[in-house]
Amino acid sequence: AVAHEAAVGAPGSPFDDAFWGGLDGVINALDNVAARLHVDRMCVLHRKPLLESGTAGTKANTQVVLPGLTASYGASTDPPDDDIPVCTVKAFPYVLEHCVQWARDLFEAQFVQAPRRVNAWAARPDALAAELGQRGAGA
Repeated sequence: AVAHEAAVGAPGSPFDDAFWGGLDGVINALDNVAARLHVDRMCVLHRKPLLESGTAGTKANTQVVLPGLTASYGASTDPPDDDIPVCTVKAFPYVLEHCVQWARDLFEAQFVQAPRRVNAWAARPDALAAELGQRGAGA
């Protein structure tokens, strides 16, 4: 088994016909419907079995697709993606919405959550010592 972490279906993608033709089967774990549909189309085209799995926000999906025996992933319709996939934002933010969410998350962590913790520690110095003691005990 070989893991790949490149954008599926994007221009310049390493996943060409030779790639798909050389596979015995596909196991995926994708975070958006467009990528799932692309992999499904390639598996149908090249008659490759597919273990389809992935997440979109808090939703998850798994499906076994066997050429000529079961319906393909694209044969059914998923509800539209309203949430931004968390794993995409953290590992591979490639569209404007993902980049904006990544920046918002970073801002929240550094300029909202961190100051709250500092203020809580300033109000209760024993809380800092307790937190540091818990971290040391857990290491």
